[in-house]
Amino acid sequence: MRNNFDITGKVVLITGGSGLMGRAHAEAVAEFGAIPVIGDIDLEFAVEILEDIHDKTGVKGDFVELDVTSTDSITGALQKLTSMYKRIDVLINNASGFFSTPIETATREQWSSLLDTNVTVPLFLIQALKPMLESSNGCVINISDSEVSSGIPQYSLYSAAKAALESLTKSLA
Repeated sequence: MRNNFDITGKVVLITGGSGLMGRAHAEAVAEFGAIPVIGDIDLEFAVEILEDIHDKTGVKGDFVELDVTSTDSITGALQKLTSMYKRIDVLINNASGFFSTPIETATREQWSSLLDTNVTVPLFLIQALKPMLESSNGCVINISDSEVSSGIPQYSLYSAAKAALESLTKSLA
């Protein structure tokens, strides 16, 4: 892969890093020399991903237990990251809630869950990490869905939550 920019040694927190997209993000940043930090609840898969990354790139990544549905888990993960690295250079808000919500049967609980995971958590992670990101001239990458602008049948609440994330991203840019 051709390196058009240097992110060597940058610390990159990837929420939902043990999933398929999270793995792809972790591999990509490691190929450019950054340190991927997988934030997820799946330690076993994260360790496997990090070992593969180390074997392929020589970059040693890290893992922090992070349940984005738990305020205590988020607080603990951020405290651990701060003590481990003293900085976060890039935040990739990749964790996502995704499940079918036919409008006829959608519930407030489903709406709250999708809105929380897809919008509220990224918002407050950005808020919590803003001082560190600013001091390192870092950035935030919010992961949305290419289908949001056209809507996803049977996934209207998910689509609305991701559209809100896109609007938040534009407002903060």
